[in-house]
Amino acid sequence: MRQYLLAAVAALAIGGLATTAMAAEKFRISLETGPNHVRNISMKKFVEKLKAESAGRLDVEFYEGASLYKDRDVPKALAQGNLEMALPGLWQLDKFVPDAVVTDLPMFYGASAEQVHAVMDGPVGRELYKKLEDKLRVVVIGRQMDLGHVNLFTGFAIEGYDSIVGKKIRIPGGAASGERFKVLGANPVLIPWPDLPLAMTQGTVDGAITTFESVRSAKLWDSNVKFAYADRETFYGYVPMVSKAFWDRVSPDIRTFITETWENSIDDIRNTAAERQASAREDAAKMGITVIDPKPDELKQARAKLMLAQDAIVKATNIDPDFVAKAQAALAAAGG
Repeated sequence: MRQYLLAAVAALAIGGLATTAMAAEKFRISLETGPNHVRNISMKKFVEKLKAESAGRLDVEFYEGASLYKDRDVPKALAQGNLEMALPGLWQLDKFVPDAVVTDLPMFYGASAEQVHAVMDGPVGRELYKKLEDKLRVVVIGRQMDLGHVNLFTGFAIEGYDSIVGKKIRIPGGAASGERFKVLGANPVLIPWPDLPLAMTQGTVDGAITTFESVRSAKLWDSNVKFAYADRETFYGYVPMVSKAFWDRVSPDIRTFITETWENSIDDIRNTAAERQASAREDAAKMGITVIDPKPDELKQARAKLMLAQDAIVKATNIDPDFVAKAQAALAAAGG
């Protein structure tokens, strides 16, 4: 009898271990950028912290280089519960919530990172995130991750916005960016990030808006990028989203350590982004890209022209005018 009891206890112990092992929640994170990109570098640090904090409760899988999903596809994957976490750019979310690209409007042209943070970390940002949560069945776990200022990169010599009239300029998404380039006389072309190097090499587009860090991560100087017009025309950020299906399934303590780990990481993540954008600009120049800083008068004239068209852009992109007014007031309060 004793042998039977010992065997039963052993079986229960083994079963308990198996149950514990199975209790680890799968937590897949998808990025379309490659390993050398600042988003990936920062997320790898976050993943390590998450693994340490979870104490085996999360089975974290990290996918990059669009090996699981392109960023344009992650909102649907999150909503359907086929993915646990992603960080799509705001410019990829306006087809669901038009207000997502409010920072691409002309009023943010040239705004500093601190001014954008003041808007997006405050009530305006929280209102936008609530709209995204309701529409996409996700949970935004905290403040946005910075990418940085977006500039214009071309394969042709550029001396100002007159140089881009009639040119095909790649945009990553965001209807407001497309409308902005139409005002400047260019032809915006939507091309996902993984497809950009080939598009530049083959001349499908004449130029692209992106950041210095993104150029470096993909070595776009090998893909016919020869000039950079550092106009700081908008400031890009990524939204840390978790599937609501996952969120509702896990225990409150798991939710807490995920949000706390993000909050404890985000300031360092933003500092890293700023540092890498600065060093990437230096590297771009070293690799033969001619970096042009527009004269203040050029930027002032371009902004004035764009601001005259802002109401038309808001209407064309279906952004809520009341939400625009709130963002404009918050930007003004931040000195923008």
